[in-house]
Amino acid sequence: YWRDWSSDVCSSDLASHPDHRISWLPGAHRALDHLQTLGLTAAILTNKPQKVTAVLQPQLLNAFPWSHIHCPEDALAPKPDPSGLENLIELNRTTPQKTMLVGDSAVDFYTGKSAQVFTVGLRGGYGQTTPPEPDHWIDALTDLIPLLNDLSREEK
Repeated sequence: YWRDWSSDVCSSDLASHPDHRISWLPGAHRALDHLQTLGLTAAILTNKPQKVTAVLQPQLLNAFPWSHIHCPEDALAPKPDPSGLENLIELNRTTPQKTMLVGDSAVDFYTGKSAQVFTVGLRGGYGQTTPPEPDHWIDALTDLIPLLNDLSREEK
């Protein structure tokens, strides 16, 4: 999970600055390493346009082997429409019952709930936390580790 640009800079500015560096949230690398240890697949579903995400993609792929990085152009509609998430579920050959969406805004939570997946909310996130509420709240990305362990044990 990453914060890619401050809200006071528009996305067209980002596309013209190829030297931009991602500022990873605390615990992101540890959580991503744990995903790999468990052999779990992860994808990115963003509302940022492809031309913006393309600038960041090399850094994203250097940090983790994402199965897919989906922008609004890859889906029928941007979040909160669930079509992008549903498409990722299909592409990863899984089911909503085996999928977790980690987000930080009501848009993310609505997307996950509409696709009938387990939603995890990161407190202090980017967006407003108006309803719907996620299924589970975390204060830091490292809080995902015991949650992933529990879910992994339930699968076996």
